[in-house]
Amino acid sequence: MPRADRADAPGRAPSAPPLERRRPVACAGLRLLLTLLVLGSCRSLDEGVLDDRLRSATVDAYLDFIEDEFGGMSSSETTLTALREDHRAEAIAASSPEDFYGVLRRMAADLDDPHASLVASERFWSGPLATPERCAVTVADGEVWLALPAESVRTPAGLAEALDGWLDGIGDKVAAGERAASARLLARSATSRAGSGAPMRWMTLDTVEGVSVRSPHGAMLLLDGALGSCVQVSGTLDGEGVTLGLFRNAGRVWEPDKDEYEGPFGPRRLARILDPEVPLPRRAWSVNVEAEAQRLRRRQILRSAAPVGGVEGALAREYGLEAKVLTSPGGRRVGYLRMGDFERTDWPGGAVPAERDEQLLERLRAVMEELGPYEDWVVDLTQNHGGRWLDLGTMLSFFLPEEFPLIPHEVRAVREGTRWGFIPILERWSAQQVRVEVPCVLPRNLLVLVDQGTASSGEILACSMRAIGGARLVGERTVGAELAVTALRGPDGSLFKVGGAGGMLEPCEHFQARGLEPDHLIQLAPPDQAGLGPSARREALQLEALVTALELIDGAQL
Repeated sequence: MPRADRADAPGRAPSAPPLERRRPVACAGLRLLLTLLVLGSCRSLDEGVLDDRLRSATVDAYLDFIEDEFGGMSSSETTLTALREDHRAEAIAASSPEDFYGVLRRMAADLDDPHASLVASERFWSGPLATPERCAVTVADGEVWLALPAESVRTPAGLAEALDGWLDGIGDKVAAGERAASARLLARSATSRAGSGAPMRWMTLDTVEGVSVRSPHGAMLLLDGALGSCVQVSGTLDGEGVTLGLFRNAGRVWEPDKDEYEGPFGPRRLARILDPEVPLPRRAWSVNVEAEAQRLRRRQILRSAAPVGGVEGALAREYGLEAKVLTSPGGRRVGYLRMGDFERTDWPGGAVPAERDEQLLERLRAVMEELGPYEDWVVDLTQNHGGRWLDLGTMLSFFLPEEFPLIPHEVRAVREGTRWGFIPILERWSAQQVRVEVPCVLPRNLLVLVDQGTASSGEILACSMRAIGGARLVGERTVGAELAVTALRGPDGSLFKVGGAGGMLEPCEHFQARGLEPDHLIQLAPPDQAGLGPSARREALQLEALVTALELIDGAQL
C-alpha cells in the first residue's frame, strides 16, 4: 500500500509540502462538541470492558471515520446508510469480542476496498489470529476460486471426527484457551501441509460464514479468526454446491510494541512461537511435475540473459530487483527490469536508513543507464503488492518526462492527534510527492507485466507508465487499491484501515476497486482444469505474460 507518512530522506528531492493543513471546519468542531455532550454519561466508561457502550462508541467512531475519510465510497456497492443499517446494531449486540470484531470485518469487506482491514484490540482478543489451513484465493473466469489441500475437503461430520481426534487429551485446555494446547492442536493439524506439489482441490467461492464474497481480498478479510477455530465456506466443488468446514491453523501473533499482528506464520513456526516444547510432525514433501516444468522454463529464459548493473545483494533481495538483457524469439535485444515490491520489512520498526534510499536511487541510475540504449523494454510488476511511497516515486521518476514535476497521484489522509476521553482529534492534510531529478527513460516499446497480485503502489506505477509513458499492460486485471491507506484507532484499541481520499491525477485513469484492465489479457485454464496449485499458477501466468510481451515486441518490428 502506498504510504505517505514517512519522512523524506536526506539527499533526496523532498516531498511536496502539504497542499492543505487545517483543523476540521466549524461544523466538524460543532459535531465533536455535541458528541461529547451526548456521551457525557460515558465518562465513567471502562475501556477495559467491551460492554455495549464501548462497542457502540467504537462502531460509531468507525462509521464517522468512513464517512469523513474513505475515498472509495463511490466505487463500492454500498452506502454509509447501508453500512449503518447492516452492521451497527449487530456490532453493539455482539456477545463476545470474536463476534464483535467479526461484524467490523464484514463492514470492512462491504467497502470493497483492498486496503480496508480491522486489527482486533489486544485487550479483548485472546490468543493469536489465524487463517484457515493453507488455502489460497484467486480469480479466474470472472469467479473467485478457493484452493484447498485435498485432505482439507471435509463434510461437517468428518470435520467433527477429525477435531475429536486432534483434541484427544487436550480438549479441556483448548476450551480454556491455553496457548500451549492451541499450539499442540496446530501442530497436529499441520501434519502434511508442506510441499508445492501437495494434492489440491479447487472450488468456486460464494460465501464465507454466510457473507457473499465478490473479490479475493473480501474473502481474506473474512477468513481471519481465532487459532484453533473453524470457518464455514460455501461454493461449488466438482459441479456440486457444498459447504465445507476448515480448521484455522496458520496465524499471526500480536507484538505489544507494534500496531499490528506479526505474521502470518507457517503452522510449524507458529507452533514454536506459542510453545517451544511442542513436538512437531515431520514435513511431507511432494513435487508437481508440471509446476516444476513451468518454473524451469521461466528460469531458463531469465538465466540465459545477460545481467545488468550488478543488481545483487541485500538491496536486490529487499525489492525483488532484477535487471537483465533478454533475447526475444525474433532475436531482438530487450531490456528487462523487475521490481518485486516497494515494501522493505527487514528493517526494525520499518525505519529505513537514509543511506538505503540513496543506494536504491544510485542502483536504479546505473541500471537505467545500462538499459538506456535498448529500444524495447519489459518491466515486470507481477506480485508487486506496493509499499513505500518514496520508493514508488524513485522508480516512477525515471519514466516521467520533464513536464511532469510531480508524481501523478494525490494523497489525502488524516493523522490522529490528542484525545479527549476516547474521542480522537484528527488533523487533515493532503500532498503530492515531487519527482526525483533523474533522466527520463521512454523506450519505443514498453511492456509492463501485471497480475492479480499487482496492487497499490505497484498499480500506481503501472497506471502512470501507461498513461504518460505509452506502456502497454500484459497479464491479468490488477487488485484496484488506488488510494493511500489511512487509519484510525478506535476507543476499544482496535485499528481500522481504509483507503483515504485522493487518487490518480490526469492523464491517469482511476482504478479504485476495479483494477487496471490489461491491454493484452492473459487467461489461463480454469484452476480445476489446470492441475496447478496457487504458487504454480502464479508462475505460469508470469511465464505466459513474459513470453507474450517478447512476442509483441517482435510483432512491432514487422
